Amino acid sequence: MSLSIFKEDSEKTYFSGEGCYINERFNEAHVPGGSLAKAILKPAMITENHLLTDTDEWYYILEGIGEMYLNGQCIGEVKSGEIVYIPQNTPQYIINTGTDDLVFLCFCVPAFDMAVYKKVE
Repeated sequence: MSLSIFKEDSEKTYFSGEGCYINERFNEAHVPGGSLAKAILKPAMITENHLLTDTDEWYYILEGIGEMYLNGQCIGEVKSGEIVYIPQNTPQYIINTGTDDLVFLCFCVPAFDMAVYKKVE
């Protein structure tokens, strides 16, 4: 087994249609079991209501404060050190309720692919 170190490359950060900045930290075709991205949501911003088909997702909150919504219901406030589990096919969005950036890691199983991203009206 080959081990690798993946360093953050800020040049790869982009503003997503979802409404936040994304930096895909690990999403390798030869390792389809999972992926990891870093998300940054600016103060007062809300991500698009969306779901991931057949893909479970976890948010690990690194910095900031927000409110997490699943199936249109607020499940609570989230802050540094907390993890949110988002089951596959579950509508979701998050709101930055703080005055600083809300920074979190997004871990997907299987690995994220844009084909699984669906906007929810």
